[in-house]
Amino acid sequence: MVKYYKSFINSQNLFLAIISNEEDRIHIGNISVIIDPPNYNAEVSIIIGEKSFWGRGFGLEAWNLVLNYLLKLSTIRKVSAGTMAKNIPMISLMKNSGMKIECVKKSHLILNGVAVDVVISSIFSKNNKGKKL
Repeated sequence: MVKYYKSFINSQNLFLAIISNEEDRIHIGNISVIIDPPNYNAEVSIIIGEKSFWGRGFGLEAWNLVLNYLLKLSTIRKVSAGTMAKNIPMISLMKNSGMKIECVKKSHLILNGVAVDVVISSIFSKNNKGKKL
């Protein structure tokens, strides 16, 4: 994890902590954003490591804050995310944030020796969609 975090230092990418605003403001997870400047894209990922916070809306709240921030930037026209098809909570989070399923990559990853699909979703900036940049 330290090596991954250090890869964000001195880059345009973002590594953000998710801190609970209750229960002593503990660190419950992270969101990372990989920026693709030439294509005006961003790829977002999230992990809520504190299981006691799963299913309580913290992930969706943090996700929406990051999406809204990114989609207001003039340098971002599209935000995307992906997850294994088995990860129903993440697929729900993507849909509940307004993202649309863009495609399914069939048998794209291996999980415990079994090929699994990957679901890719995206959302476009209303400001930059189709606009010449």
